[in-house]
Amino acid sequence: MITLRRIVILSLFGLFLYAACGPKPPIVKRPYKGSAQDILNHLIDDKSKITTVAQALKIKISTRREGEHSLNGTLYYKAGSYYLQLEATLGKDVVKLLIADDTLKIYFPLDNSFSVALIESPIEGFGLTAKDLLDLFIGNYGFTRGNTKYVGMVDEYYFYEMDDDKYINRITVRPELINVVGIRIKPKSKKDKLDLIDVRFADFVEADGIYNPLRITIIDRNRDLTMNVKIKSEKRGIELPDNLFKLKIPSNAEEVKSTWFWENF
Repeated sequence: MITLRRIVILSLFGLFLYAACGPKPPIVKRPYKGSAQDILNHLIDDKSKITTVAQALKIKISTRREGEHSLNGTLYYKAGSYYLQLEATLGKDVVKLLIADDTLKIYFPLDNSFSVALIESPIEGFGLTAKDLLDLFIGNYGFTRGNTKYVGMVDEYYFYEMDDDKYINRITVRPELINVVGIRIKPKSKKDKLDLIDVRFADFVEADGIYNPLRITIIDRNRDLTMNVKIKSEKRGIELPDNLFKLKIPSNAEEVKSTWFWENF
């Protein structure tokens, strides 16, 4: 039987992208298409415009063996820091997560336990970090990491590849809107025992000339897991107080190793 702890970890760390085409919304194209390199430069510039983000989330996780489970969440981002709070459908807090000062902290109120790790520590079984995954929620797709290059066009969609230490990321871009519609992250080597994960983006809305998705579908091909994320509301470039990015852990909470959580997938 699936536990709330397992639901939370699946919801936090299920993310990665598939080269797929979301439905084309009736929205205005950007005035200038440009070359493939111009498009890439636009995408890099879009990342620099992400200053603060506040999102209300609805997350559904489903597996063939364990069925479907739902969580509601609130995510805040400011100057490289994240605060994420998830709750079950009955309104009980399930997890509180803070990424700040190169540290990841996770607190589980239901059993009063917590975990602390460095933000660059990979999630066991994925080789990715919590920050990498939350970056995807706010539209930071990592174009400045590794070596990104244009590799071709199919059905009017541009394809880019980003080569980092353990993955080759195939990124699909719709050039007329200069928005990412999918990314497939494929492990370079089977020896690392990392998953092939696809994510699709859909239902785009424009804000300050940038088209952001309201729906994200994440498919973990190795684990028969699908996560559907709906961004119910979103505000960007707003004032967020510093006290939002604090996580109070009770003095009597039990500390557990972070790898213990990931073994419960």
